[in-house]
Parts: sequence; C-alpha cells; structure tokens
Amino acid sequence: MIPLRGFGFVERHLASLFILPYIVIANIFGIFPLAYSMYVSLTEYNLARPHLGMPFVGMANYIILLGDPNFQNSIMVTFTIVAGAVFVQVLAGLVLALLLNLNLKGAGFVKILLLLPMMVTPSVTGIIWRILYTPTVSPINYYLQTIGLIPPRWLSSDFVIPSIIIADSWQWTPFVMLILLAGLQNLPPEPIEAAKIDGASRWQMLRYVTLPLLKPIILTAIVLRTIGAFKIFDMVFILTRGALPSSEVASIFVVKRLLDFYYVGYSAASSYLFAIIIMVISILYIWVLRR
Repeated sequence: MIPLRGFGFVERHLASLFILPYIVIANIFGIFPLAYSMYVSLTEYNLARPHLGMPFVGMANYIILLGDPNFQNSIMVTFTIVAGAVFVQVLAGLVLALLLNLNLKGAGFVKILLLLPMMVTPSVTGIIWRILYTPTVSPINYYLQTIGLIPPRWLSSDFVIPSIIIADSWQWTPFVMLILLAGLQNLPPEPIEAAKIDGASRWQMLRYVTLPLLKPIILTAIVLRTIGAFKIFDMVFILTRGALPSSEVASIFVVKRLLDFYYVGYSAASSYLFAIIIMVISILYIWVLRR
C-alpha cells in the first residue's frame, strides 16, 4: 500500500474522492435531465412546431391540467386500479404467507411455483393476459361456460379495470407474499409461546398476536406495492392499447399527449404533477409507518 503521509488533504477526503466520479455522473445523467424537464414543463414546447421555440408560460400547463377532464379521469382510473390491486395483493399475499409458514409437505415447491409470475416482465404479462381475455381462445371463458356461467367481456369499458387488477395481482401477489413470509418467519417467539401457554386458539393467536406483530411489515408491503402500482404502464398498454378512457392510467395519459399531440411541455407538466401526487401519498405512508 502506498503511504499517504504528507498528503493531508488526500487523507482527510479519501472517501469523498472515491465517490466523486459517481457524484459527477449522477449530476450529468440524473439531476440535469430532471432540471431540464422541469423547465420544459413551464414552456409551451411542441415537437410539431419546433420553429416556435420554447415560449415560457409559467404555471399555465399545470393550471390547464388541473381543469383537464382527461387528466382527472386518468388520476381516478389510476387510483382505482392501485387501490384494488394493492388490496387484493396484500390480502392474497397474507393468506399465502400464512399457509406457507405452516411448513406443510411440498411447501418449498409450491413457493417456487408461486414466485414464477414475479419473474415475468410486465409486457409479457400483458401478452399472456390479453390471450387469456380474448373471447375466441380464452381458457378462462371455456371453464366459465363449462360450469354454466356467462363470461364477461374482459376488456370492455365496463370490466377492463377488474381485468387489469386481476392481471397485476397475478404478477405481484408473490412479491407481497415473500415480504410477509419473511416477516412471519422472523417474528419474536416469546409472545407466541405465551399465547399458547394461555390457551389461545389459532384464530386468537392470529388476531391478537401475529397480525399486530406483523403490522409494520404489512405497511411496508403496502407502501412498496402502492408505489409500484402507480407506475403501471406496459401491461395496461398491451391489454387495451390505451384506447379506452376507462383504462387510461396517468402514465398512458402522459405518453399519449406526447406521441399523439407532441405537447412536450404539457406532457412534462403532467409527469411532474403525477409525481407530486405519488410523493404526497408516500409521505403519508411513511408518517403512518413511523407512528
């Protein structure tokens, strides 16, 4: 090792010098694009009319967005999908985690099978479920008809949101299950043993001991899946091509305004407004977690 004596500044700031290249790269490829896109959101830049330049309009794009019924619809659709998907995934993930925690025979193999959907990319998930929802080839429709039920039009305006929730839950329930299973296997054994000694039933142990101890882990899973569900795009776009207003989530709204109308400034503003909404929700979640 080369001695650093005589190089007092280097000795004191050696760690900072090592991370300096990362800081420079992060500023070039991270902070600068964010700052530039923020500036673009304050302009009336249109790719179809580049000769007009980037006239500064201040907060006009944000004000127009707040009154845009299409943006309001996309926010409502996004919140509906996120709420439904997170509820289903946490509930199903908890049930699966509790069953796998019993260490029944074959639980390891079942765990591997349950984790497979999580390894599939969202775009492939969209293709799989588009096939499953296609009336002419859908095995789901076949089995529903076999038991005498009339299958719904899965990707129609009336049923597309439940269809998206089902597809998203198929992929991400294993993620929630994995988090909750890890939490269950690391609970302190003393309260559980004390409940057994006191003669508590399985239901009483679950309700009064296991779930209260697991509450921080459940909240963590809710936070992670809420943030992930807000970013949903690939699967919804493949399922519906973004054609249905009832399935136009916020991310599709942003892309459509950019690719269909070339409103760069308006699209950038909608992205930041959506990011602010997610940030507020995340702060609320963190506040709940700290309490």
